[in-house]
Amino acid sequence: MRYQHASEMRADLQRLKRDTESGKSAAESPVSPQHLRHGRQLLYGSPLVIILLALGFGFRWFKGRQITPSKVLSERQLTHNPPENRTLGSAISPDGKLLAFADTRGLHLSSIETGEAHDISLPDELRKNLWEVSWFPDGQKLLIRTQGNAIWKMSVFGGAPHQLWSQSYSAAVSPKDSSIAYISGSGHERWLAGPDGENPRKLLESKDELYVCIAWSPTGERIAYWKGTERGGDIGTTSLKEGVTSSVISHPGLALPSPFSFSLLWLQDGRLLFRILQG
Repeated sequence: MRYQHASEMRADLQRLKRDTESGKSAAESPVSPQHLRHGRQLLYGSPLVIILLALGFGFRWFKGRQITPSKVLSERQLTHNPPENRTLGSAISPDGKLLAFADTRGLHLSSIETGEAHDISLPDELRKNLWEVSWFPDGQKLLIRTQGNAIWKMSVFGGAPHQLWSQSYSAAVSPKDSSIAYISGSGHERWLAGPDGENPRKLLESKDELYVCIAWSPTGERIAYWKGTERGGDIGTTSLKEGVTSSVISHPGLALPSPFSFSLLWLQDGRLLFRILQG
């Protein structure tokens, strides 16, 4: 129901003004059903009220979409190996409590809070040739790469490691479903397989450039990669859903010298960390 004539609205406004000037409160004033209807119509039909409501909802939507400022990165030493036993690959567990790291003497688990560490038993052929280590999202299994580019899966609780591939230059586990992305084909191909290496499928191939490392996004929906030649390199991401590849940065400083060691990490806040170590 709406006011049929402006005179009805004017009469209501005059009545309101008269009640206010006479000091009557709303509780003391008799209100008829017709007045209630007119009041609701005045409230909900007012363009001003609609605009204010829209601004209120808009403010809540905007606040909900604001991006939390990125934390400033700081350094904290987690291992204390002597020079003759240098640290190789390392990775923090999904719950942030443990550090798995490899050195020239083997594979170890360390408490980030206390620093207490213990060794993980491995066959000598693996223990002496460790290179990279990463976690499965359940926090119970590790993916390790040995010199010679073999990829292995193992439990932190012990047991025999299981070899997945004999020629892979980098591998990473999805935080979403534990599928494994890895580099094969002498460094020119990117592949995707299940948690046990099953159902492998080729994602992309680059005949002129080498892929050197890969990393998953925090949601498990995209894969970041680093590829290049001795003249320059490129870091980009690929969507698994659409199959679309986007370049993040291309620069001569990202070239692939030899020998080389690369690291690529996708942080929870969306930033990519990358490192190049020339030997």
